[in-house]
Amino acid sequence: MTVDYRFVSVPAFAVGEELSHAWDRLCDRVVDARPESRPAWVGAADRFRPEARTQVHAAFVGRDLVAVFPISTIQSTVHGIPCRVAQGPAQDDSHATDALIRPDHRTPGLVRAWVRHLEGEVEADLIRFASLPVRSALREVLPQAGLPYVQRAVPCARVVDVRSPESLERLSRRKWRDLDRLRRRAVRDHGPLQCRTFERPDPVLAGLDLFLKLEASGWKGEWDTLSALAYRRADRLFYEAVMTGLAARGAARVDVLYAGTRPVSGQLAVRGGGAWHLLRIGYDETFRRIGPGGLLLRHFLEDVAADPSIEAV
Repeated sequence: MTVDYRFVSVPAFAVGEELSHAWDRLCDRVVDARPESRPAWVGAADRFRPEARTQVHAAFVGRDLVAVFPISTIQSTVHGIPCRVAQGPAQDDSHATDALIRPDHRTPGLVRAWVRHLEGEVEADLIRFASLPVRSALREVLPQAGLPYVQRAVPCARVVDVRSPESLERLSRRKWRDLDRLRRRAVRDHGPLQCRTFERPDPVLAGLDLFLKLEASGWKGEWDTLSALAYRRADRLFYEAVMTGLAARGAARVDVLYAGTRPVSGQLAVRGGGAWHLLRIGYDETFRRIGPGGLLLRHFLEDVAADPSIEAV
């Protein structure tokens, strides 16, 4: 059966409210959707990554949105030759954007229709495709369309399956004993431990401010590194936009661990489908003897394991 796909292409910064809501609803329906598939992520990457501009290609069947393909065009070199490269989706950097395809439309037919659409929309010398749910279709279709490409897989590490007691046990046997010891030391030396979670847009911004200070207090804030977000304005604005945008959909949280009254560690996490993804972690190095990052991660794993909709971190 042939499906008639209709494509709409708009710059990421010009995605309207109607398309944005349909896009978010599609993310909610797709179980394996990654955080990078969300309009908030794609829009933030477009705004705060000045070397590239992202075009969003949305595929409809009738009035139903079934796929979203973000494509960014940058000036680059291939074998030393300057050229314009259309990247996407899902290049392997921290600001990556990702394609979103409804499972019942992950077919060669959709990819063929998308490639035909790209031929008239993208002005580039090279189109570089990374991982897509339909990799075999790419190998078949792109040469037929006369489009040169480079295909590479993007690794995705799975830290722990929170639905599996065996997985948690393997993670915890030695580590959990160490963390129990560190927890007792922390309580003895600094007072009771408490974790505070910031989940809605305004609280997330407040939590992010706390996190920025914690991260900058450690090695990431040293003069010869300065990799902390507090010292990298574009990256800080990117994370602010991502965290508040996803928090509005219940898909972002900032966790901060307190020892007594002092914040000692923090982490940023975003949700995609049934998984939480940890983006960054920071801690106050004056408390390093109690392993504040590990204590916070343990609390986080125990917390999300209690949610039946979460499968992995």
